[in-house]
Amino acid sequence: YRRASRLDESSDPEQVELAERLYREAIRVDPKNALAHTNLGNILFRRKDMNGASEMYRKALELDPEQSEANYNLGYWHQEVSKQCGTAICFYQEAIRLDPTFADAYYNLGIAYDRIGQRGLAKRAFSDYIRVEASGDWADNARRYIERQS
Repeated sequence: YRRASRLDESSDPEQVELAERLYREAIRVDPKNALAHTNLGNILFRRKDMNGASEMYRKALELDPEQSEANYNLGYWHQEVSKQCGTAICFYQEAIRLDPTFADAYYNLGIAYDRIGQRGLAKRAFSDYIRVEASGDWADNARRYIERQS
């Protein structure tokens, strides 16, 4: 698992393939390793295996319902793949409840709220994002959104 997690976000396809094999081995050795399921799901998502990614995230939450990353990833999956922003919002809220410093969850919560027309809630989520992550391109985007809504 540790070796795979050092390789899984590499830009080298061979390293990512090795990470996938190592995660699968980690799961074979320890089927209750929720983080291995989540990280394998991320690899599958980047490879456009959306069903496989969803399955891994769901398994991770079955094993560890308190895992903020799996909640966030399922939220993102619902927002971008199934276009179910309401469901995505629930997962993002749970990720934030579990980890109030999870900046990406606030940002994508703002996007999901905006997509369903809840501009006030989107503005609040983007403000929370800036509180957690005050600098960078996404913070600048969040500030622009807030300014447009004011």
